[in-house]
Amino acid sequence: MKPVCHANSTNIGSWATVILRTCASHGLNKKRLLVDAGIDDKCLSDPDGRIGIEKMGRLWELAVERSGDPCLGLGVVKYLHPITFHALGPALLASRNLQEALERLCRDYPIISDEVEVRIAWLDEGMTLCFTPFPGCPLPVGPSVDAFMAVAISYARMLDDASLNPVKVEFMHEPAGELKRYTDLFRAPVYFAKPDNLILFSNHDVHRTLPTANAEIARQNDKIVMNYLARYKKARIDQQVRRKLIELLPLGEPSMEITAKSLGMSRRSLHRYLQNQGAAFRDILDDTRKHLADLYIRQPHLSVTEVAFKLGYSDSSNFSRAFRRWFNMSPITYRKDLRATN
Repeated sequence: MKPVCHANSTNIGSWATVILRTCASHGLNKKRLLVDAGIDDKCLSDPDGRIGIEKMGRLWELAVERSGDPCLGLGVVKYLHPITFHALGPALLASRNLQEALERLCRDYPIISDEVEVRIAWLDEGMTLCFTPFPGCPLPVGPSVDAFMAVAISYARMLDDASLNPVKVEFMHEPAGELKRYTDLFRAPVYFAKPDNLILFSNHDVHRTLPTANAEIARQNDKIVMNYLARYKKARIDQQVRRKLIELLPLGEPSMEITAKSLGMSRRSLHRYLQNQGAAFRDILDDTRKHLADLYIRQPHLSVTEVAFKLGYSDSSNFSRAFRRWFNMSPITYRKDLRATN
């Protein structure tokens, strides 16, 4: 029994172009990959094109399977272009120093993907760039994490110097292939099965003024990125609702009015935005609960009653009825089946 996944997160369409060029270097048919992954090739040429995360995950799976290269994600850096990620690339290249560039990347990362949270953490040794999955959401497929981390170090070297090496690199997943493939690319100690995906840069490297620094170019491209994200944010209000529901559910079943208020809008505005997307609040609430129920019931330390309360149900009987509707069995039977197959 597989976990329930959402298709509400997206990647920028040009990211698929980079993946396909990597696949072509292995002799794979790009058009066939797109068709089999269910991706419309028009997304690749549309500057505002977005591709659902499930389809991108399928593209990665097909690419790795057909190429026979488990480290395929590391190879995308050969086909990366400064404008692959819209105006964010030029903005990064014009940053004052690596710290400013990484802060800009964290702020504007949704232009690339909203599958993970990109954030900065400071340690004694320096500045850590973290690619952290959102709470309650499925982990990204391994090759995509490899690729995003490889892109991060590639841009850092474009910004500063090709000889730039991080202090260390950590992945949440197990190595997909030979460890040497990772160490050759990152030129640093690489660790796996860690709590987060991260790259640690030294204090010296993050504070050094970059040779390509240009405040005016950075500002102009920031405006383009902000306009893009404003359009995307308005278009994907359903995703904001899902994330807000994850926060609100442990406090009890959130109404549409409460959810709208927490998003800084009126109930009427939220209804209109969702209606324009062909979505309904009750459907999103039900789907979010179903997804979280599948995740929580897999955690043996949580009782069925605790899962019910985490999903905003006032009693476990209402939760059990909903669970039977979603999965055609009770939560207890579902959990027993999971234990039997593990």
